[in-house]
Amino acid sequence: MSALNLAAISLRSQQLVARYGKYESNDEERRLLRSDDPFEAELMSIRNQVDQLNQRSEEIAKEENQAARAAGYAELRRAKANLLTSEVPRLSRVIKKGKGVTPQVIQMRHQQIAQLKEEIEGVMDGTGAGGTTFFFFFLFIHSFIHSCSVTPITCMFRTHC
Repeated sequence: MSALNLAAISLRSQQLVARYGKYESNDEERRLLRSDDPFEAELMSIRNQVDQLNQRSEEIAKEENQAARAAGYAELRRAKANLLTSEVPRLSRVIKKGKGVTPQVIQMRHQQIAQLKEEIEGVMDGTGAGGTTFFFFFLFIHSFIHSCSVTPITCMFRTHC
């Protein structure tokens, strides 16, 4: 092989590692996913999703096409809403599960959930913080107060809820 071929192979392998390296999982993540503590496994999964949303947000911010940027931010807002309305409540349900869970551990887990909610809301989604905070606050309040069959969005414009 010539030096040119070795350089081409080396360059190509570096490109492949850069492109697909994000799919490589480390041993710590695998250990937590197989752990006896369902809270830690679920927390790790949600944190990975938040990291992916942050990376996607950075990619969208660099997008030149305004329509593509708007569509990307809409996708981020849907993903954030999904995390806050379904994943975090599921995490809240498994706070007391696992081996050796003491009241101090439960209190620490509540703090971790509060921090996780802040991280999720901190993902840039193309809107001002006030608008998204109000929207998520409304979803939160609606899910606890109202028991009507209408969705929160349509409920905002109706008086029967």
